[in-house]
Amino acid sequence: MEAVEKERAILERLERIDSLRQEDAPAGVLLEEVRALLFEAEDWVREDTAELELGLCLLVAELG
Repeated sequence: MEAVEKERAILERLERIDSLRQEDAPAGVLLEEVRALLFEAEDWVREDTAELELGLCLLVAELG
């Protein structure tokens, strides 16, 4: 999954959580969605960080 798709999935999950909260969904349902959000966000951050590190390494190599 590309970074943009992951970002979109995270935003959709946030909107779903907000909708569930407004509908007074049971706490267990909200907790399940929050856990899924955290998993998706952690995966996105790891991927994004790896790409940033690679870009910095290439820049340093080019300058050095």
